Amino acid sequence: MKVIATLLSISLVLPLAGCKREGPNTRVKAAASTSPKSKATAKSPATSGAVARIVFVDKEKACACTRERIDKSWKALTDVVGYPPVPDVERIHMDSQPEKAAPYQKQRPIMVPPAIYFFDKQNKLVKVLQGEVKSEQVRATLK
Repeated sequence: MKVIATLLSISLVLPLAGCKREGPNTRVKAAASTSPKSKATAKSPATSGAVARIVFVDKEKACACTRERIDKSWKALTDVVGYPPVPDVERIHMDSQPEKAAPYQKQRPIMVPPAIYFFDKQNKLVKVLQGEVKSEQVRATLK
């Protein structure tokens, strides 16, 4: 019985070992490096008109591996839509703004943050990309 309890404990704790919370100083640094204002490049619209609005749902406080995935996905999105973004992009933190994230999570639950929701002109959900998103995936969705 002790062996089973020990194995169960190890199997629950081991996956968390590589996933540590960031300190406040690293969070500020990450936010500064992913700000769309830091990329003040005007790009031509990347959309053919099927997508009129994009909602990027992530976590404000996340472990290092999730933060890296969020930052890479945000960069991929902003590289495609430019600054100012075309189409419009709204960013919501599901942990600190749950009331704003709830309507999107009802439409399509988030399994792996971040989630990028694409809506047409009638505000109908076109597609959702989750996890680490690449620029090519965003471009393909916008075309």
